[in-house]
Amino acid sequence: ALTTTTHMPRPLLAAAAALAFAGGIAAGLLLRPEPLTLSTGTLLEPPRAGAPFNLQGTGPDMLDAAAMTGQWALVFFGFTRCPDICPTTLQLLSNARERLSAQGFTPPEILLVTVDPEYDTVERLATYTQYFGQGITGATGPPDAVAAVARDLGIVYQRVPLEGDGYTMDHTGAVLLIGPDLNLRAVFSPPFDVSALAQDLAAILESES
Repeated sequence: ALTTTTHMPRPLLAAAAALAFAGGIAAGLLLRPEPLTLSTGTLLEPPRAGAPFNLQGTGPDMLDAAAMTGQWALVFFGFTRCPDICPTTLQLLSNARERLSAQGFTPPEILLVTVDPEYDTVERLATYTQYFGQGITGATGPPDAVAAVARDLGIVYQRVPLEGDGYTMDHTGAVLLIGPDLNLRAVFSPPFDVSALAQDLAAILESES
């Protein structure tokens, strides 16, 4: 029996190869997950490695790499005598955390790092944070240790004298999302909205599951 082989002309063969290559690219693009976008913050891609914490928490242990690894954390820098921004932000974070729990997620812990470590003792932070519900921890330490953590995370703060001997603290109002690997994953900036923040956090947690 004779076997007949049909040869495709070279131009047609090249065109077919190009179409196959283009089809493979298109299929790859279709299979590639859509990039995650946030409505209330900035997702860091790739995540940014942060210096390890070494602060004293309101719990019995130090807040260091060993204590923080393996869990998500929403980190906010503020102080207990803050008149408005700090309590408002902490309550909003607590409300967002409750919404995540209601949706079946394990919500991030909330960490308040004081920018006034000379006044905010562990005891003062413990009393202050308990007003905002569960899952909130305060953190303090020597001024240089607090400054090092803030600087590494891009947080700026300064002491502002008031009349007499009083003072207040100006500070960045951003909320930082730290991943279980201790990397900085997202930065959320005010003004905040509970629903939008909870939705963004849910999207991030779902993408990591």
